[in-house]
Amino acid sequence: MHKRVLIVDDEAVIVEGLVGLFDLEELECAGAFDRATAEEMIEAAYYPVVIADLCLHSVEEGLALIDHIRQSSPTSRVVVLTAYATEATTADLHRRGVVAVLRKPTAGADIIEAVLALLAEMECEAAADDRTLEELYLGARKRLFGISRRRFNLSPDAAED
Repeated sequence: MHKRVLIVDDEAVIVEGLVGLFDLEELECAGAFDRATAEEMIEAAYYPVVIADLCLHSVEEGLALIDHIRQSSPTSRVVVLTAYATEATTADLHRRGVVAVLRKPTAGADIIEAVLALLAEMECEAAADDRTLEELYLGARKRLFGISRRRFNLSPDAAED
């Protein structure tokens, strides 16, 4: 299983700091500073865990990214890192499929612990299902492309684009 994490935050110091911490843990980690870049990265590669800031220039941008992740990579676990979460916002995030909401400032060790726990949970699910995370993702991706191919009468290449 690829233990890959995507960090999305509009504050470079947070992205760079977390990427550095995950590198020390020998986890493959990438960073994005905006929604558009994050969406491109999610389309190009599978990230089992995505840590995203809720307010990427605006809360609407953060929510749109979460919705995109849930549609494009339904098996990815989304963790939101934010200073702006209220109880109502947290409940909305959970309804959108977010598995954890961490409030800024959060210690790096706590973030790493949360991600390692999510990865371990995903490995257990994959082992019980006897498939790797990559296989689960590819299966979901094929189904999603099949839907767009049938619905819009697209060729396989056009559906993937």
